[in-house]
Amino acid sequence: MTMVQSSNESFTFVLLTPLRSLQLVAASKAMSIIDSEAAFERKCKELRNCDELFNGLDRLGIKDFSTLASTLGTPPTDEQFEELGNKVYGTPAIGQLALLRQLHFEATTLMVASINEQVKSDSSDPTSLSKRLPAAEKQSRLENQSKRLAGLRIVGELSPSHQLLDLTNSMVKTRVLTWVAPSKCSKRDDEVQANIKLSPSKLQIERATLKVAQIPVATVADVGSELKLQWTLQHRGMAMDQGRFLDWAYREDWVQGLLQSITKESPSGFGTIKLEQMVRADKELWALLVQQQTKSLRPSNDVPVLNEDFKKLTTDPRVTTFVLPLPSSSRPVAAPKATPAAKNTAAPENNPNKKRKVTKADKNCPQELKKYTCGVRAKVTFVGASICRLVAQNSASGTPANT
Repeated sequence: MTMVQSSNESFTFVLLTPLRSLQLVAASKAMSIIDSEAAFERKCKELRNCDELFNGLDRLGIKDFSTLASTLGTPPTDEQFEELGNKVYGTPAIGQLALLRQLHFEATTLMVASINEQVKSDSSDPTSLSKRLPAAEKQSRLENQSKRLAGLRIVGELSPSHQLLDLTNSMVKTRVLTWVAPSKCSKRDDEVQANIKLSPSKLQIERATLKVAQIPVATVADVGSELKLQWTLQHRGMAMDQGRFLDWAYREDWVQGLLQSITKESPSGFGTIKLEQMVRADKELWALLVQQQTKSLRPSNDVPVLNEDFKKLTTDPRVTTFVLPLPSSSRPVAAPKATPAAKNTAAPENNPNKKRKVTKADKNCPQELKKYTCGVRAKVTFVGASICRLVAQNSASGTPANT
């Protein structure tokens, strides 16, 4: 059932959604507060700081909000509340019955809101069905992981961001396995520092109502070196281990194998392994894993279902071929050839040491005039030879020379 408020009238339309659509959406719903046992336990213990309510409901098998909402009729009667109170408390007081009524009302409200949101979401888009894990559920999973991975202190570089935890959890609930790029595998410290800054806002219209929504800050991890790439893969491994669809040990063996391929000495004529090759190998492994995985990702007896398939693909030739040394493209640089000295093609007058060609005027020049020389514009000119040419020209024309 979907409630739609009219923007022009003061009445409400009630739309009946087909049962088939509800079943399709409910089959692929993600973890929310109504399914979280940790969130239900925290809420019960917050009421009057008493564990009696939670312990009584736990004995009856009521461990989450969805179960409590379906325990009584709709609407519940006073007789049903008294009967449930007798099973939980024995002989309940009026205040204890009031706490039970309050908890049941909250469980029913959360149940209706969750189904309403699932119906409105697009079932063809798996990301629209993803939910944020409740804070109590994240804390509970972290405590269980710390007990399971004894010796590891899950802080700093081993603490994944909440954004990454929500992303891996959505894959388990929607049964849509995808490759998470290392740039999306940030740590919790980066997320905390990013949330200190003011996030931008956007205006959106929802049911003829103008709302101001905060744009979530998406943190991007740095993968600029081998060490930083290892850290991002560790963040992803921790998040997947918390989601219980891939154990930490299997993922750690894969990462260590990638790092060892970098430290190995390459054969002669081959280059070293680059970071791009490691990322391509990791991407190919998950692509093959998606092709093979057709069943649910929920763990069986707390054993992840991807362990065996993941371990086999780490040694698959289709994956390991991406981390093989490639032929080196650099060739030995040949020594530059010695260039011969350029021939001197300068004019004869620019080289005074070169033997000058003797002209006819030089031969007819008197010996006394040959010793007078001068340099004009970096040229050596024989003054005596010039005078002789002038005398010879004047003699031929019959004109006396002016001295």
